[in-house]
Amino acid sequence: MIPRAVGTTPDVVERRVSPAVEEFLQALAALGGAETIVTTSRLAAALGIRDPSVTTMAKRLHATGLVAHTPYHGLRLTPAGEAVAGGVARRHLLLERTLAATLGLTPDEAHTEAEHLEHAVGRTLEARLQTVAALPGNVG
Repeated sequence: MIPRAVGTTPDVVERRVSPAVEEFLQALAALGGAETIVTTSRLAAALGIRDPSVTTMAKRLHATGLVAHTPYHGLRLTPAGEAVAGGVARRHLLLERTLAATLGLTPDEAHTEAEHLEHAVGRTLEARLQTVAALPGNVG
């Protein structure tokens, strides 16, 4: 089970994992880590960090059940890790669509802003973004 931050309410961001963990899981998913084993070197290159940092995070996330890590072989997402990565990707897409449709941001601008905001979206806002993104004329 992924711990929930102490003192949060449903209307406040429900932090299951840190933004760094979300980025790590997203990068692993992008490299095919849900279906294939990804080496720590390949993941480190994608994240722009050093191999030992990936190994440290992989061990930590293996202990929480978000990744399956075999030393000297690589890692892959577990179903729980895949769910977290998928949630971040979904929030990112919802933000991009909403920012472009309602504020007129270019696709590049919307992407950049969504990268910053995707980690701070709670359940209530995500549901509202889903509604806005699904309105006629807003789905891209």
